[in-house]
Amino acid sequence: MRINQKNLLSLLVLLLSLSPSFVQAHTGGNVMSGWYNGFNHPLHGWDHLLTMLAVGVWAAQLGGRAIWQLPLAFVGVMSLGGVFGMTGVSMPGVEMMILLSVIVFGFLVVRRIRFQATVSVLIVVFFAFFHGFAHGQEMPASASLLSFALGFMLATLLLHGAGILAARLTLLAFACFLGNGAYAQQSGNTATVKPKSQPKDNEVVELSEMIVTQRAESQVGFADSASQGNVGQEQLKFRPISRPGEILETVPGLIASQHSGEGKANQYYLRGFNLDHGTDFLTQVDGVPVNQVSNAHGQGWMDTNFLIPELIKTLSYQKGNYYAENGDFSSTGAANIQYFSDLPDKTVKFTGGSFDYYRGLVSGSNKLGDGNILYAGEVVNNGGPWTVSNDYLKCNGVLRYSQELDDSGWS
Repeated sequence: MRINQKNLLSLLVLLLSLSPSFVQAHTGGNVMSGWYNGFNHPLHGWDHLLTMLAVGVWAAQLGGRAIWQLPLAFVGVMSLGGVFGMTGVSMPGVEMMILLSVIVFGFLVVRRIRFQATVSVLIVVFFAFFHGFAHGQEMPASASLLSFALGFMLATLLLHGAGILAARLTLLAFACFLGNGAYAQQSGNTATVKPKSQPKDNEVVELSEMIVTQRAESQVGFADSASQGNVGQEQLKFRPISRPGEILETVPGLIASQHSGEGKANQYYLRGFNLDHGTDFLTQVDGVPVNQVSNAHGQGWMDTNFLIPELIKTLSYQKGNYYAENGDFSSTGAANIQYFSDLPDKTVKFTGGSFDYYRGLVSGSNKLGDGNILYAGEVVNNGGPWTVSNDYLKCNGVLRYSQELDDSGWS
């Protein structure tokens, strides 16, 4: 159920303006006398008055459905407590709970504390019962039960509405005050700022220093189209990777889905094509093709689970079948992954998570003769969110010696 907040506030203000005439008219009868006593009872007790207003203010701070949920929940449970109070049942500690409600709601309003909707309603109805019980105990013997109950329910609703209205008006006044202050400050600053003098034709202008620390590679003159490019470790290291196949998702438009278990090659999609397990997308690591010519799961099977993301220097991609050098399995595109020959730093890493997941990595490189030796070891375990554990265990190892010459190299 949706209730327009403006209509609710308008209705409460209207009832508040009409309530004096209702109270003063026909006060001679028992019915109106009971209604009058019930309406005035919350207004004469400072503890009741502060609590009702605080509930309204807190509801306005929470916003949304809480604006009508909290007042209605308070009135409903308060009525139930009033019925118990009218029966003459004794309950110790009622006044202490009412005093505690003033402190609790005051603290919630001042600190602007927010809870989930259910918790907020539970707090309200808990204290509402004691307020209703006190109302019921103090009902005059000559008053009508129904008229007295209607009186204090209406007064409570009006006090809630007054709290909501006060909170909204305070917020509006504060916003107007800040807006006027900001405008005055801006006007003052505008009046004192002097325009900068324009440099002369023969004057040398020094620009502020700009330091670029990322990889800079110009594709002008090398790239045949905008469908090819490079991705470096600078981008990969900030990307959360749950499985090695996601490295290829750095190729714009490529999707790598988990086909089944972790030990199986991913399924790939690019440019509207279902590439199965890599049938139409060629992947190479340092120029060595990953796609298998023949496999039981399909031709061009591309299993990238052996990749270690921290060792990747660049990923060069080409989308489309325009590149004759790529050859087989490149109907929709190709990617060439290059490992570091010399790692910037040695790495020891351990990652743990839920479902019995952990990953350990040790990697580094050293100068050996005229070349570099690269080494890395990785262990991954994953139980999975299943009753029977996956008991997935993967061990990867890399050991490579490479030498770079002026115009060539080998590994």
